[in-house]
Amino acid sequence: MTTDKLKIFLVDSNKASLENQFGHLAQSGYNNVYKFDNGRQCTDKLTERPDIIFLTYGQSAGMALEALHQIKAFNPGIQVVLLPATAGKKGASEQHNQYVTSYIDHILSRLPQTRNAA
Repeated sequence: MTTDKLKIFLVDSNKASLENQFGHLAQSGYNNVYKFDNGRQCTDKLTERPDIIFLTYGQSAGMALEALHQIKAFNPGIQVVLLPATAGKKGASEQHNQYVTSYIDHILSRLPQTRNAA
C-alpha cells in the first residue's frame, strides 16, 4: 500500500511521544496520519476508516483495552497494534521513542498492499 493511501491513527496520552511518532511518519512519507490524545478521541473518529491504529497503553491500560474493544466492535478488520508507554526517565524516553518508531516501521512494512478497513 502506498504511503499516501494508508490511513494511520496514533493514540498516545504522552504529547512528546505522540509528536515524535507523528513526525517520524511524516518524514517517512505518510501523509494520512491522525493523532489522538486518548482512546475516546480515537473511537469517536472510527467512521474515518483507519487501516491501522497504534494504541499506546501505560498506567491506564484499562482505558486502552476499552478503546481496543470498541474498535474491534466497530470493525474487527481494523488492525490495532498496542505499544508500551514511555517509562518516564529522560534517557529511557529517547531510547523508547527510537524503539517505538522502529517497531512502527517494521509493522508498516509488513502490511498488505490492499486496504483492510471495510
